[in-house]
Amino acid sequence: MTVNVVCMKWGSAYDATYVNKLFYMVKRNLPIDFRFICITDDSWGIVREVECVALPDLPMQEPYASRAWKKLLLFSKNLGKISGKTLFLDLDIVIVDKIDCFFTETDNSFHIIKDWGQREKDCIVGNSSVFLFEFGKYPHIFEDFAKNMELVFKNHRNEQTYISRIIKDINFWPEEWVRSYKSHCFYKKQLRSLQNIFMEAKIPSGAKIIAFHGNPKPHQAMLEKFFMGMRVAKGAPWVAEHWK
Repeated sequence: MTVNVVCMKWGSAYDATYVNKLFYMVKRNLPIDFRFICITDDSWGIVREVECVALPDLPMQEPYASRAWKKLLLFSKNLGKISGKTLFLDLDIVIVDKIDCFFTETDNSFHIIKDWGQREKDCIVGNSSVFLFEFGKYPHIFEDFAKNMELVFKNHRNEQTYISRIIKDINFWPEEWVRSYKSHCFYKKQLRSLQNIFMEAKIPSGAKIIAFHGNPKPHQAMLEKFFMGMRVAKGAPWVAEHWK
């Protein structure tokens, strides 16, 4: 069985370094045959082992164009002739353990991790930094979005809220598999106390992937020290060990 691992890169927020490092992290940690695909508007600098697919045009006005709404292109038809089980990964993650469980311990329904902060009354919100789906199974998502874009923007805080509401066979992985760098890699007493300003991040038990949503990004977390709000965090050597 060959599976797909897909990422997306557009605009100037991330350069090819992030795509390349993500590919090599997957290569080290996914012991099954896989096809690695980057859907992008600029393939310059991306290593040859990565299959690049042109990012389709999806006209959107700011502030939506610079946000993650373009992820919904993953549900459009005939994108890069992709089919089968597909794991989507954000560029700003660090893989710290084997990830074959994301494929082998799930069925063909949509799988995602529960978001760590966002809550909605009518649904459990998944965090779209990591999700698994059968490519081509959900064309109605993109079709609905493209047809009703302004209404979708008005009624949904972000693309992951929209996905969480519209997909009916959504399932959630064990929470420990994907953890937030900011929310789970520091002791809670460190986050509550302004006096303990030199914080040091640890890999949470059972974590496979660490998500760096917002700031810092992996390249910042590798520094000797960096600011997290009013606190100063120590650089985490394990980020450099895995993010390469």
